[in-house]
Amino acid sequence: MLSLLAAHSLCARAQVREIDAQPGSGIYGRMVRAWGNASANPKRCQCIKVLDDQQRKTIAVGECSGSFAQFRVPLPPGHYVVEYGGRWESVGGKVRFVANRYHIIVPANQWIDLSPPAPQNPVP
Repeated sequence: MLSLLAAHSLCARAQVREIDAQPGSGIYGRMVRAWGNASANPKRCQCIKVLDDQQRKTIAVGECSGSFAQFRVPLPPGHYVVEYGGRWESVGGKVRFVANRYHIIVPANQWIDLSPPAPQNPVP
C-alpha cells in the first residue's frame, strides 16, 4: 500500500522505450486506490519500470497521469521484474526512495492488472 504522499508523487498513460512489444499483452493498472479527493490537475510522471528477469536491463518505462495514476505498458510474453510504489528510508543520515520490486509473468495475449485492491468497505 502506498502512503498518501508517495501516491501523490506518482502520476498514468504508459510510454514505452526500447521495446518490441506485442499489442496483445502487457501490464496495466493504477497506483492510487479510489478514495479521497483526487487532484484537480494531476501531473504526468514516470511511475513504473520494467526490468528483465535478472534485474540488469530496463525493458520499459511507464508514465502515469490522471486522478488515479493509471498506466499501461505493452510487453511481449515473458518473465519480468516490475518496480513501482515503494517507501522512503533513512540510511546513514540520508533519505532515499526504495522502490518495491515484483516478479511477474506476462502470458501471451493477456494483460496483467497491477492495481492495488479496492477497499472492502465504504471509505468515510
